[in-house]
Amino acid sequence: MNAHAPLLPSRELPVALLEALTQLLGERFSTAQAVREHHGRDESMYDPVPPDAVAFAHSQN
Repeated sequence: MNAHAPLLPSRELPVALLEALTQLLGERFSTAQAVREHHGRDESMYDPVPPDAVAFAHSQN
């Protein structure tokens, strides 16, 4: 029995969504390969899976 979930087909994010997030978040939004690879790693035994994009949160005190 395979304990791994099946991989979903890869899809690119819609250009309109990327543009809207870039406009909204500015430098706090990244689709850079290096940033995505960094955020796709964890301590698990599974192969890294980079996200499509990374949004950095900030707080307003």
